Amino acid sequence: MVSIHHRPTHIEDQTEIGHLEGDLVMGSRPSADATLVDRKARYVRLVNLPSSFGELPLEQRLSLT
Repeated sequence: MVSIHHRPTHIEDQTEIGHLEGDLVMGSRPSADATLVDRKARYVRLVNLPSSFGELPLEQRLSLT
């Protein structure tokens, strides 16, 4: 794992598809989901945890912030 402060600058430039940003959404049941967003491709996926983003093709999961 790499700190967000140490990730390559080209990720922020949004020049390459496959760099994901994630957020955790907690429910009241208890339940948890994650949102995965590729800002370059404008791709959003809602993932029920504990599943992972491993279902994405390898070329679309280069990094996760």
